Amino acid sequence: MSTTIYSIEGKVISRNQLGRTIGFPTANLSLTSLDSPINKGVYGVTVSYSNKDYL
Repeated sequence: MSTTIYSIEGKVISRNQLGRTIGFPTANLSLTSLDSPINKGVYGVTVSYSNKDYL
């Protein structure tokens, strides 16, 4: 498991919402480009929004 920290920004887009059916709601991001070599996959993240952090 990698512990490298990346920062990305993107617009949250609506998809099939399958994660919430098993108790893991997700956010799908529409990204135009990445400056870091992040592969497609599932990642644990911290989200900062309106001066609050969410795990």
